Amino acid sequence: MDNPLLAGHELPPFPEIRPEHVEPAIRAIPGAGRHQLEMLATAHTPGFDTLVEPLEAQQHRL
Repeated sequence: MDNPLLAGHELPPFPEIRPEHVEPAIRAIPGAGRHQLEMLATAHTPGFDTLVEPLEAQQHRL
């Protein structure tokens, strides 16, 4: 199933979103965020562009 909530659009394509898309997205996005957070935590040189910007992007996705 193509899920517009998981497609990574800057803004959700609201006309394409159906109720059956919500639960899979709610389950998938936090898991992906945890994985990304683990990757960011092991970064050798954390900085604004390597830590803050990816976290901000993940927050907007959620």
